[in-house]
Amino acid sequence: MTPEQIAHAFQCLADDKDEDLPVERAVAILAEAMSDASMPQELRLALIDVGATLLRLGLRERMRE
Repeated sequence: MTPEQIAHAFQCLADDKDEDLPVERAVAILAEAMSDASMPQELRLALIDVGATLLRLGLRERMRE
């Protein structure tokens, strides 16, 4: 898949209110994928930022509830 196709898939899932993955689960899945020793360090560093962003969004969501 191209980056554009992946971004489109993200958007489609985001628009589907019936599909909701809890932030904690999303972070766990990301962490599992990142534990692959063959992952390039540059990609791992970028995904650490993604994981941190997910956690911040999850914390904000919980604080609003």
